[in-house]
Parts: sequence; structure tokens; C-alpha cells
Amino acid sequence: MKPEIIDVQTRKGHARGDRLIIRWHVSTFLVLAKRIGLTFALAGTMLLSLTPASAESGPDSASEKPESPHPPLLLELTVLDSPFNTAHGFSFPSMPQSFAITGGVTQGVHRTLAILWKPQVSDRSIEGLFSNRRLGGLCSSILLFDVLSPFRGWTHEEGHRAVLSSRGISSRDDIYRNPFAKMVSVSHVRDEDLAWLKDRYPADMVRLAEAGGEAQVESVLRMRKTDFFCERPVKYDLLDWWINLGTLGYYVWFCGEDEVNRITEEETRKEDADIAKRDIVGGDYLSWVYDLYRPDEPYLSGLRGRPHPSGVGVDRYIQPSELTDEERRYLKFQGRLIFLNLLSPQMFGFDGFRGTDPITHRPGRWNVAVTHHLTSFGTATGIHLFYKQGKTNLAFTYQSYLAKNKCWPGLSLELVQYPMAVGRKTLAVSGSASVWLQPTEQRFASTKAQAGYGLALGAAYPLTRYLAWSLECDAKSKGWLAGNVYLEPAVQARTGIVFSIK
Repeated sequence: MKPEIIDVQTRKGHARGDRLIIRWHVSTFLVLAKRIGLTFALAGTMLLSLTPASAESGPDSASEKPESPHPPLLLELTVLDSPFNTAHGFSFPSMPQSFAITGGVTQGVHRTLAILWKPQVSDRSIEGLFSNRRLGGLCSSILLFDVLSPFRGWTHEEGHRAVLSSRGISSRDDIYRNPFAKMVSVSHVRDEDLAWLKDRYPADMVRLAEAGGEAQVESVLRMRKTDFFCERPVKYDLLDWWINLGTLGYYVWFCGEDEVNRITEEETRKEDADIAKRDIVGGDYLSWVYDLYRPDEPYLSGLRGRPHPSGVGVDRYIQPSELTDEERRYLKFQGRLIFLNLLSPQMFGFDGFRGTDPITHRPGRWNVAVTHHLTSFGTATGIHLFYKQGKTNLAFTYQSYLAKNKCWPGLSLELVQYPMAVGRKTLAVSGSASVWLQPTEQRFASTKAQAGYGLALGAAYPLTRYLAWSLECDAKSKGWLAGNVYLEPAVQARTGIVFSIK
């Protein structure tokens, strides 16, 4: 279940007499999105002003230099992802499919708005910026789209559903019913199916709760890569990233607050005796930390085994007051660490930095990003380096996999869209290799490591000047890999269409 609006209330502090403190509580993400959006509207305006645009006609415009043509934007539509789409009847979308759709629509709309408005900056003073109607129109259009976009919530809920679908459990994303509802659930899942998943695949039950946030973080990371390697200005997309990662960070932090007890009780009363209406876990990260610490507790023997207040089915939702002190401290700590996802020069409008390769002494561009994922065994914190030199696009990642008492490393190298001549055609070849040490059996309490790997290879074959057919295959051993729904060894293949918008 994902809250969609955030409200602000002023409450009296109990620890210091009558001193007032400000506390935030969740209703839905929409209001928070508006507040973040308004906060960064001015920042977006300033960033847009950094790059000269084609000048408006007028007596003072002769000295302006026209903006360089828009760099190409690659949009991918994954038509088939096997075995995910076909293993249990038909399941759609997989995590990679949802990433492609969300990133494609978001970046495509931002680019379209920029082309339509054609912002021109002839006066970079504060007064000039606010009086620039084209620039203001572009900022307002992007702000309106990013605030109202349902794709963040959709990606989040489809992350949950992907875990269920991988085990053959059907579900429904309620964002289709009401994209602006206060609480958006993954519903129409039986108690028996959740009990079966927890008892037979405890690591997947932990993954189920965190998969929505994982999908959001990974979706933003892939958009950052697209912008960097296509040399596309991030200024059009960064507002969406702030809303996406900021609301996720707040959600994780808020799950440890007492206010969630009241919200959970209200939602439980609304659902009454209709099991189909109930969310799979309630507060995502309460369920995550509860099952993280209790992987071997049978689903129906713990707190969830108690009867639902309506008398029909079981009470699925965990409340903060029902966690142990240690569990609650751990959750609140992760609620702070999740904001590490905001650490990146791209989040502040820096497209990249110029540098020189110390080996070849050739010029290149680079940028960095930090990600912090909650996982099936604890957390994974990654430092990502993007590097571009000529036609070579590389992404290096160092991961730190942390369970309860021990930390293990992981490394990956990715080649992105490298042009390779095959006959009269030029293929865009991509590939990646990852190695890691993660806790045995994906257990939070484990102190022994299990080695793992992931390999991927793909190519895009040009059909027309702006259209290509893509094919990608990957294989992995047992272990958690961001954006890959399978915790067990798996071999997958994907095919689709790649659009190059110039």
C-alpha cells in the first residue's frame, strides 16, 4: 500500500511542555509532490536559464547564441519479457517493462514540452526570468505533469505485483481504479496465497514489501543513465526525480512513526469484510522489517494469524507499536539512509564533468550517483560512476551489501549502446557483468556469504533511421539484483522496439 498525499499538522510537543513542533503525516503523495514541486520550480527555472536558447525577436536579441540542437533520446518499449510474461499464463508488466514505460513517457513528455515551448533566455536577471513567458510556460507545464503524473505510483505498485506474479499469484493494481486515491493498494490477493509465499519463500515475502521502492529507485537510475549517455540535459527531468525519490524517502521514514497506527486502523475499518479490497501488506516497510527479523515465523502463527476485526480472514497489517524496539530503531535508521538516493550531481542540474582518461589521455565525461536499496536480506548501497569517451559508454558500480551484522562487496561493469558495424548495418551493443557476495539464503541474520554473478548481453538492430529492434538475454545465479525479480537462478530474454527521437 502506498500513500499518495502528505499533509502538515502542527502538534504540541509532549517532551518539552508547550513547545510546538511540526510533524508530517501521510494521506497521499500528491500534496507532498505539489510542495516539493513548488519548492523546486524556482530551482528549475534557474537551471533552465543556465543554457542559452534561441533568442526572441527584438532589438536586444542579436547578441544571443542559439541553443544547440536537442540530442537524441532513446525510448524503449519491451514487448516481451520471458519467462516472466509467459510462465504463469500471462503476467504484465515485468520490472524492466515498467521501467521502460515510465521512463519513456516521462522523458518523452519533458522533451516534447521543451520543443513546443522553445524557451528563450535573453535576460538572466531574476526579473527577466520571471517575465520570460516561454520559460515560465515550460516550467509550469513540466511542474503540472510531474505533480499529476500517476507513473510513480504505478511503477511502485507494479514492483510489488512483479514479485507476486513471479510466483504465480494474481493481483490487481488499484491505481487503475483511482490514480489519485488516498491509499493505493495491490489487492485481490487471498490470505492463503500470502501464507504460502511467506512459508515457502520467506525471502520473497521480504522482497515483496520493499519491491515498490526498489522499482522507484531503479527507474530513476535508468533515466539518469539515459540522460548522461545520450548527453541530454537533466534539467527537464530532475523535478520528477526529486518528487519520486523524495516521496519514497519520506514514506520509508514515516512507516516508523506512531501516526501510522491510526491510519492503519482507519483503513482496516474501511475494508470491512471484503478480502478482495485489502492490500497485500499495508505499510510496506513495516511488513519489510517485520519479516526481515522473522523469516521462519509461519504467516498464520504470528501477528498476521489473528482474525481481522471484521471476523473475515486475517489481519495482514503490522503497526509500528507492534515492532520490537530494535526493529523500530532499524526501520527509522533506514528511513534516514533512504535519502542517500538524492546524492548525485545530476539531482542538482549537473549533466556531467569533463576529464581526461589517465591511461589513454583522451578527453571524456563522467558523473556519479548513489543508490540505497532495501533488499530481501537488509540493504544494498551502491556508488555508480558513468563514463563516456567517444563512442564508448561505461557504467561502473560498487555495491555494499549489508545484513544485520556483516557487510559484503559487489562489483559490476556495464557497456551501453556501443556501435558495432555488421555488414551495412550498425548494431548498438550493450552488456553487463556483475559479481557479488551476499548473505547465505538471503537471511538478515546470516554471517556467511554466498557468491553470485549476473551477465547480460543485448543489441539493437536498426530498422529505420529512428526505429530499431532490440534483443537482450541475461543470466544470474542465486541472489538479489536490483530490477531483477528473481532471487533464484534465472535465465531471461527480452525483445522490443527502441525509438530514437532526434
